[in-house]
Amino acid sequence: MACHLCCGIIGFFITQNKEAILETIKSRCQTYTAIYKAENLSEEFHLSNEEYEKYLDLLKNYVKLLETNPNMCLLNNKKLVLSTLKERIELEMFFKIIFKIYNSYLNHMASNKTTKEYIEFEFLNENSIQMLTKKLRIISKTIGKLQYNPNLELLLDKFVIEMRELNG
Repeated sequence: MACHLCCGIIGFFITQNKEAILETIKSRCQTYTAIYKAENLSEEFHLSNEEYEKYLDLLKNYVKLLETNPNMCLLNNKKLVLSTLKERIELEMFFKIIFKIYNSYLNHMASNKTTKEYIEFEFLNENSIQMLTKKLRIISKTIGKLQYNPNLELLLDKFVIEMRELNG
């Protein structure tokens, strides 16, 4: 975000989460989005291969359960996720990677290009473009809520309930 001050001075306010910025500040700024392309998610999120594999193993099971049996996912949120990811920052990374996975499938469906990195998540192909868009909004909203230090178990449960409602 670039802030134009009355004295001809331009200041830059850089953030990865513009939802956490107060409306009074946002109203005085112009938003610019910088996008860069990393070779893979571990590089994009600055994770070691070991950390990335930890998230990926957890995500494979979690997203599949979320998509195929959300009621079971809801019952096992604590066991599946919070037993491994105990810190808010870890859960934030977890949701950011989920966002990238769903977004890659949305891009795949929109462009008909194969997404080789996420071949483990082929069951996402069952979603329509509209459904993936709605799910991305829920994931994004959940990431934003993490900034307010919520009860992590309740946040995960609300996330699964909202995703389940989309599946009908």
